[in-house]
Amino acid sequence: GSMSNPVEWPGLAHFCEHMLFLGTKRFPGEGEFERFIAANAGSNNAFTGSEETNYFFSVNGDALPGALTRFADFFTAPLFSESGTTREVDAIDAEHAKNLQSDFWRSDAVLRLRARPDHPYSRFFTGNRQTLRGGDADARAALFAFHRAFYRAPQMALAVAGPQSLDALQRLVQANFGALPPGPAPPASAAYDALPPPFDTQPEPPVA
Repeated sequence: GSMSNPVEWPGLAHFCEHMLFLGTKRFPGEGEFERFIAANAGSNNAFTGSEETNYFFSVNGDALPGALTRFADFFTAPLFSESGTTREVDAIDAEHAKNLQSDFWRSDAVLRLRARPDHPYSRFFTGNRQTLRGGDADARAALFAFHRAFYRAPQMALAVAGPQSLDALQRLVQANFGALPPGPAPPASAAYDALPPPFDTQPEPPVA
């Protein structure tokens, strides 16, 4: 999640979420996964939270094997192409500009300003063109490093439901997700679990 962003790369987790939809080694076409899902009466989305990033989709049952094959490649073989990286920064920047007009996001920003400055909760989560450096070569390298560090089997969970038998679903999962980097790996939260809470829990003194 966003609290795992490197200090020097605000918004990197969110940027990584966007980029995983823009091609993998076996399916290099940008938007291939989304086109497959749409062609099979499905839907998909993703969001980056403070401590986790969630990806989800639904699709016709008979298309589940093909969907899982494409989905699994997000986590085992993303391209993070140069053209996609520089272009998707514009989408991130547009999302940030839209958030500036939202009372929800404004209140969220105020809340972060009140957090302890040494806690990752106090940082800028969404990212924009400036913090992601226009999606340059350094940003692309940071994406690969972030993906290697956090998209590992011990730090992930997968739920699959379909009309296939449990044995068939298990075979699909093992065949498609078996290439995920194994452990051991510390939980992503290890970097901040030992820190004090982001907010001072002591009540403020009454105003005279």
